[in-house]
Amino acid sequence: MFRLLVTGIFLLVMLFPLLGQIDLSWNTPACRNEIKFSWLQDTDEIIPASKAVAQEYDLAISGWRNFVKSLSRYISRSDEEGVFFQYQPAGSSDIWLQISLQAGADYAAVTDSSYYFTHYGWLMQGHIGEKLSFYTQFWAGHFGGDSDFVLPNSPLIDSWLKYQNDTYYLDNIRGKLLYTGNYLDAALGRGKYEIGSNIAGSIILSDVCNDYGYISLDFKLGDLRFSLLNASLTADSSSVNFSDEYKNYRYNEDKYLTIHKIDWTPSQKLHFFLGEEVIYGSHDAEISYLLPFNFIRAIEHNLGDHDNVIIFAGWEWKYAQNLFWYGNLVLDELRKSEIIGDWWGNKYALQTGNTFYFGQHKFSLEFTAVRPWLYTHKSIYTRYSHDKKGLGFPEGSNLMQIAAALELQLSDRMILNCLAAFIRQGETGNNWSINYQNEITDIDNEETKWFGGNPENRYKLQGVISWQLLAHHWLKLGADALLRDDEDDLQLYISWFTRY
Repeated sequence: MFRLLVTGIFLLVMLFPLLGQIDLSWNTPACRNEIKFSWLQDTDEIIPASKAVAQEYDLAISGWRNFVKSLSRYISRSDEEGVFFQYQPAGSSDIWLQISLQAGADYAAVTDSSYYFTHYGWLMQGHIGEKLSFYTQFWAGHFGGDSDFVLPNSPLIDSWLKYQNDTYYLDNIRGKLLYTGNYLDAALGRGKYEIGSNIAGSIILSDVCNDYGYISLDFKLGDLRFSLLNASLTADSSSVNFSDEYKNYRYNEDKYLTIHKIDWTPSQKLHFFLGEEVIYGSHDAEISYLLPFNFIRAIEHNLGDHDNVIIFAGWEWKYAQNLFWYGNLVLDELRKSEIIGDWWGNKYALQTGNTFYFGQHKFSLEFTAVRPWLYTHKSIYTRYSHDKKGLGFPEGSNLMQIAAALELQLSDRMILNCLAAFIRQGETGNNWSINYQNEITDIDNEETKWFGGNPENRYKLQGVISWQLLAHHWLKLGADALLRDDEDDLQLYISWFTRY
């Protein structure tokens, strides 16, 4: 890890003369899944803008008058300026610091079980000069209620958590230090990203996982953009018991993710991208992967073909005033002679969708197909995963899915998001955690058909109302239904969040 950090700092220093001013959006899909049952699931990046304050120091509880004023702002409907603490040196318009406190509670229930999660934290953000900005967001809390119901059902549990006195404790932190330039942006951060527009989960890189540390570089050359992301992942435990894995989690094998991505935007309505990603571990960070213009697959072959490389591509096209078309493609292995055959190694995925905008509302329809064995690999540290969560399509592989999403702007403070999906999935090679070398005896000639191994049909219905009650208070009301051939499951969610 030390070598990785040194390498990243070296690259930043060597490229420092190139830095100037461009907008950083390393991976912001034009269309994405908006179904979030907790406010803590928010993955939007916080990019601080310049902000002037009335005085050098401003603390919400400094003095009775200031406290009453701050309390009035906290419960107001339209306040836009209330912050717990802010600082700006006298005479400096481009140096400032803000600290906001936050808290909240989540509640989830089924017919005979329920749990709650209460949390607190803070958000710190600011600018240091015109080009350097930062933010950090921390939260921590504990679960109550049915502990057996918590582990498999809470959308917040995506990593190790503390178990003590029959209670689960959970915390997390994300942040970024960003230098913005004319031809290059550079960042050191902790977070997670998603590649490719979608309404039901990305087939390229999913953000349904724990946050991870990363170094990112973005080069802008006219209509072209070259991006590099190098991240430190957590290898998965070999435990097969879900509950014990969280209570006794101590698997710390080195694991890394490197992504190269080329974006081409010939017009404001058209966007193409092409890239590679490699997951590897059990050895030091590979310096060759950090060169943003290098072909990763060729490097991986020269290193002994022991890492896991995936190629991806996609497009976003606003081909009419109210119509938006997108598509994503993933290739792992492929035999040209059997491109439509059943050889098990034909591992690919295709996703395409269309979004129709009507006023402030939108409707999307999407089709996804993922071949068996995609995202699987032969060792714990080359699986397409991070900390027991897959980084590929959230529903897995060996499937086809049709999904529809509706977003209604009910008012200026209330949004309704709905998702309906039909999924048909087979058992064979349908999960990233399966080791294909243990499952396939004749690895060169094995065949795997679509939906191989006792296929299952299931239907997913989800809905969330997001409501800004007051200027500093937000509420979510959600329902998540999963209908299978042999059983049905319905969960209800409530999430309250406040920040000042």
